[in-house]
Amino acid sequence: MNEQFLKLKQCYAEIIQGYSEVEHDGKKIYIKHYTEKDLLKTDLLYEGIYNKAKSRGLFTVKEKTKLLQESEEWTKQQEDKLQELNVRVSNLQTSISNIFIKAQRKGLEEKLNESQKEQASLIKEKNECFGETCESYTSKIQNQLILKDSLYKDSKFSKKLLSEKQYDELDSTEFSMLIVAQSMKFSNFNEDTISQIGVCPFFLNSFMSCKSNPFIFYGKPIIELTIFQQTLFHKGLFAKSILELGKTPPNDMAQDPKKLADWYEAQAQQEKAKNKRQGGGSMSDPSSSSEKTISAKGTSYINATKEEMKQIAKDEGAEPIDLVKEAKKIMKETGKKKLDSKDLAKIHGLI
Repeated sequence: MNEQFLKLKQCYAEIIQGYSEVEHDGKKIYIKHYTEKDLLKTDLLYEGIYNKAKSRGLFTVKEKTKLLQESEEWTKQQEDKLQELNVRVSNLQTSISNIFIKAQRKGLEEKLNESQKEQASLIKEKNECFGETCESYTSKIQNQLILKDSLYKDSKFSKKLLSEKQYDELDSTEFSMLIVAQSMKFSNFNEDTISQIGVCPFFLNSFMSCKSNPFIFYGKPIIELTIFQQTLFHKGLFAKSILELGKTPPNDMAQDPKKLADWYEAQAQQEKAKNKRQGGGSMSDPSSSSEKTISAKGTSYINATKEEMKQIAKDEGAEPIDLVKEAKKIMKETGKKKLDSKDLAKIHGLI
């Protein structure tokens, strides 16, 4: 088993057990993974924390925005630009999710990356101008409470790492060190990592036997599952839906989790595109008119690879056509040096 798989297996084990172990200040501590109930617990405290911030004289974001725009430290133009970037990023993400041809996605992904960098830079600038607000103070206290309730001395979560008194006496440096320890560990459970675990045989072999039931897989009700456990289960459902279509990943991807995850995603995008084509009247739709059937035969896919075109053709019950080869074939048969519109229509299946 290669290093990639070993790392993913370690993350998988921690997701299953619901906690992570870290060394802190020369001691082993246990970080409990969050559940929905943990997060909801702090949500219920939101109003009280927010009102406390107001009583301390902190401004709300709305109030601070007005003040900063009046002083021109954060202008309306900057705010409008940020909102425009937010919309652009959202639209690009939606567009990418609807495109299955990798070459077409690449250009959009580059634009998305550029827009996200610009967005992050502007958000950082805004935060520096705004300083602490009622909203940011409330969020900070909520995160501190979640952290406090996730640190334990044992894996059974029977002994908290810090008593209320110890927690209150922590200085900012000690608290920051705990935040860093947790953040570094939890960074292992990002979206890409869990997506890769969700398509690995060591996970799917067990998952395929649970009848799509989280209780059978984890042995506890869904409300008690950690956020990571819920996310992984959904990734399993996604992979299972692809396999149930009769699709199997190529053998050469077996040792590369990232390629495996990309393959599953590509199949999902192809299936989405297939359904879209069939909804508009495709060759595989028996209710389609002959005109629509002919149109489907002449569909072109810019920048699609041979593998992608083979999959599209398979979905449509047709055969992919290499336009260059077909053109050369007709030129050889007819003796023409240049094809006319009738020849091109013939290649596209229009006549």
